[in-house]
Amino acid sequence: MSKSNATKPPYTKRTGIPKIVKDKASGNVMLLCPFCTPAHSLTPNAPAACGTVLILTAEQTVIRAKYEKKLVCVKCGKGGGEMVMRQNAFVHLNDCMPGVAFLTEPPKFTFAAAFVNGLKPAFFKKTVEFFTGRAVAVDEVAPNGTRTGMVLGYFFQRK
Repeated sequence: MSKSNATKPPYTKRTGIPKIVKDKASGNVMLLCPFCTPAHSLTPNAPAACGTVLILTAEQTVIRAKYEKKLVCVKCGKGGGEMVMRQNAFVHLNDCMPGVAFLTEPPKFTFAAAFVNGLKPAFFKKTVEFFTGRAVAVDEVAPNGTRTGMVLGYFFQRK
């Protein structure tokens, strides 16, 4: 009896990690084909001459809070819904408090922003903020979502 190849697909795909090379002239990073010699550059979602397609994806873990006890959103302080992890805390997948921003990196604090935030006549404060941006205080938030009442610093926010 002969072996049947009917169960095997007519083609397969191979995957490889692209080679990463920094261009000395421009300082940009180039992604090169891992299968060809000499290697050529690849662009995302566009087939190259050799048939290689570079596919980039971003992946984030979404947690359904009804299955995890004691999960609380840092922004609104409520549980339930779908959440994602941000630094050392959790926030809702859908924006639960549109006016509150969760910064991915701490801003650069300045003494000038603290000074402008402390200006008492609203006219002076608004005039200076027109040129510098809004002076915003950054409050410290504990991992459980409660504000500690301590101000970490001030920065100028531009829209």
